[in-house]
Amino acid sequence: MKAKIIGIFVCMLLMTSVVPVVSDINFIKNNIDKTMDENNAVISEDEIFISEIYYAGSADFENDFVEFQIWDDNSQTIDITDWYITTYDGDIEYLPYVTGLEQFDYVAIRMGTGTDDLDASDGSATIFLDRTDSMLDVPGDEVGLYTENDELVDFVRYGGGNGDPVLGGWSNSDSGAFSPDTTLSIQMHDYDRDDSSNWLCAPPTEAEPNVVEWLMDLDKGLYYQIHNGNNHPVNLSGYPAVPPDLFRIFDETASGLSPAEINTIREWLNHTYDLMNDSGLGTPQTATDGKVHVHINETNRAPSGVAGSGTKAGHIWVWLGDLSNRNESIMAKESIEHEQVHLVQYNNRGDYGDYEKWSDLEGMAEYWGTEITMDNFDLTFDEYLEIHDEVYSRVGSGYRWNRFLENPDRNFFDDWLKPKDWPSGQEALDHYWANHMLLRYIRYILGELGEEKIKHIFRVRNATSGIEGIIDAINKAFEEEGLSDRFIDIFINWTIWLWETYGLKITLVLDETLDGSVERILENGKLNPWGTDYERVNVSENNITKINFTGQNFKDYAITLVKKKKDGTFENETHRFSGSKVIVVPAGYVEIIIIKRQLGCSFEWDYTINITSMVPFIIEDFEFGLPSDWIIFDYLEDGYTWTDENPGERSPEGGCYGKFMICDSDWAGFENYLLEELWTPSIDCSEATSVYLDFSQYYSHLAEDYAYVDVSNDGGSTWIPVVSYYTCIMGKESIDISDEAVGFSDVRIRWVYDDKGMWAWYWMVDNIMVYGNINDPPNAPIIDGPTSGTAGTSYTYTFISSDPEGDQVSYYIEWGDGDITDWTGFQPSGEPYSTSHVWSEQGAYIIKGKAMDTNGEESDWGTLTVTMPRNRATNTPFLNFLHNFLTGHPTLFPTLRRLLEL
Repeated sequence: MKAKIIGIFVCMLLMTSVVPVVSDINFIKNNIDKTMDENNAVISEDEIFISEIYYAGSADFENDFVEFQIWDDNSQTIDITDWYITTYDGDIEYLPYVTGLEQFDYVAIRMGTGTDDLDASDGSATIFLDRTDSMLDVPGDEVGLYTENDELVDFVRYGGGNGDPVLGGWSNSDSGAFSPDTTLSIQMHDYDRDDSSNWLCAPPTEAEPNVVEWLMDLDKGLYYQIHNGNNHPVNLSGYPAVPPDLFRIFDETASGLSPAEINTIREWLNHTYDLMNDSGLGTPQTATDGKVHVHINETNRAPSGVAGSGTKAGHIWVWLGDLSNRNESIMAKESIEHEQVHLVQYNNRGDYGDYEKWSDLEGMAEYWGTEITMDNFDLTFDEYLEIHDEVYSRVGSGYRWNRFLENPDRNFFDDWLKPKDWPSGQEALDHYWANHMLLRYIRYILGELGEEKIKHIFRVRNATSGIEGIIDAINKAFEEEGLSDRFIDIFINWTIWLWETYGLKITLVLDETLDGSVERILENGKLNPWGTDYERVNVSENNITKINFTGQNFKDYAITLVKKKKDGTFENETHRFSGSKVIVVPAGYVEIIIIKRQLGCSFEWDYTINITSMVPFIIEDFEFGLPSDWIIFDYLEDGYTWTDENPGERSPEGGCYGKFMICDSDWAGFENYLLEELWTPSIDCSEATSVYLDFSQYYSHLAEDYAYVDVSNDGGSTWIPVVSYYTCIMGKESIDISDEAVGFSDVRIRWVYDDKGMWAWYWMVDNIMVYGNINDPPNAPIIDGPTSGTAGTSYTYTFISSDPEGDQVSYYIEWGDGDITDWTGFQPSGEPYSTSHVWSEQGAYIIKGKAMDTNGEESDWGTLTVTMPRNRATNTPFLNFLHNFLTGHPTLFPTLRRLLEL
């Protein structure tokens, strides 16, 4: 232990063979008191300690050195002027002034000749003693560090010593650490115990953090080094994914981790190396010396150290929390493995330049770091997530595993491809958000395609940088695996899987209901590049839902509808398109999840989505054959016409499935002429304000045949063409037939196939829907204003009516005295309309108002009764008071009240 020399102990008898070469050595030898109480030490325990000794012997004595480290919890500047070291063998070497010496700094005292580095502002200093021999004896010696006042700062014995007494709390039985050869020094790890328990042998690290080195791969000659500790000042630029204000290197320790903790980390690193090497994923990038360097530090606030950084130069920096805590150890393990995976990625990046060109940099590191950690600790993924959130809940909510679900409309790639603006806390959180999102992406691929596909993606090199490079690499891996899927397919399916897996945790941008009072939802927003929005709309099971998405021209989008039925089952449909898209959801569903994505692009773009609930007039999928009220016109009455039997055994195409209607010229043969019509039953559109026709089809065109669709609004007497086909076409057709059908009570639609007497192919039609809006009148206006007043005075009244469809409304007002306000200009639905009126005579009046929407539908009357007493000039203030009192209390003194109104 550190102790001030205050006693007298005669040690010359024990050291008779030692001949002093410096006069001051006599003072030291005559003032040693091994029984010194540590509380008398001027330098408190663990503030400054000898941390490394390198002794090569006479062959290389100039490189021999003693290193000590500053540990000053109060960040005091240390002045070591005239401090000295001795080996108690008649030698004292005084130390010069070193500037900027403070906590975590290292000072190396070299035996040989050189130029002193006496500026410790970079974390270290080196002092050359210019000796002609070494102070350090081989194989063992004692070393003491003293202040200018002859106070013992620290004492170390190594190699059994050379016969001098032990000081500072060392035991006589403790021989100290021993270096087996001249390539290694002895180094202290963890805090100073005044014994050899925390001393290990490793390659010299003069004026730097101590290391532990081992041979990782004999065949490859690959060494790993753990650097235990860090120099001051601590520069966190570029590291790590935790706000830097949580960091202070070490916690109650002066040299980082203990030998036992270092051994644990060695086992972790070995486990990862073997797993990745055996899996064919490659080996890590090494530094210029051919080694992998792992820099380990502790923090003062667990678990803030569960973070780190890996570099292309073969170095890893990792900040650790409390390794005695199992959960924090698990997160520390994941952090170390994540960074080690980065080194493997960097080593496999090929000749394409920057590491950003390596496919899926963060997602792969997060996936393999997590998988290796779960394997090492025998955890399930759910158990890992629970531990993760328990640990990181002590850092802040921003690091929760599911945080990214709260804002899913983020660029899928941007947060981990863009440069990190450390130590900005938000950039750190963004990066961390991206890690978790990408891990789930990789785990989705794992579940869908298997781990071998993930390994293949990991090994693929891409020749371009940024997002495009990643996409190209993943596509290349899929292609090499013989898969038809590409990145966009995986991305779309992944966002659906997120909803299926985490739906209740995902933040919705819209959560509304289309019911009798709300029949339209209009939403405006923005989508980020590779971003995703989730929204929910509860709908009427009996209505059709029309979704009109308007995006930017020439920009690519994907919309998935997750449609829920009343029995709880779900159906999915996905639409990929450029610009805009109209999607119609048939009746039979009670909830629709709309998943919107912007595929690619460099900027966020505006979009508008209009969701409308519509009334179905006809919904027919022919699963039970042709309904009896449908009509077929067989031109030659030869049986070769529209049928649901599929006589030519055609495969369903274009959205047709199950049973469908088909007119098959090829099946009928060359000699039969087909001019065949399929009619709907009569449709009453007299109350409709809009009518739409949707159907699925596959028209296989050949030669001169053609197909067309007509609408009749007089029961089939006359027909209006709406669409014709002269070439092959497939898919869903949507046609606005409002102009042809709105306001008519006997609307019919027909599909006509004409093969021109040629041997042609066929036309199949299915999933026919005719639907639209039936206009409901506005609600009766609510009238608000004074219910009594004085004749001849102007009073203001407001009228409010809401239209179920959200149409604008106009007001018609009767004031009860013969005056009328004719239909006003149209007002927004639900907004008040105000106007004034004067009743010239006393009496009771009923105000009546009704509203009309833009379709001409009128509401019921709204009413309000008002009373206007006579305005008498002879009224006195007392009579006015009495009149007002009786007006407010109509049941009191009715006779007097009537007299006042005469």
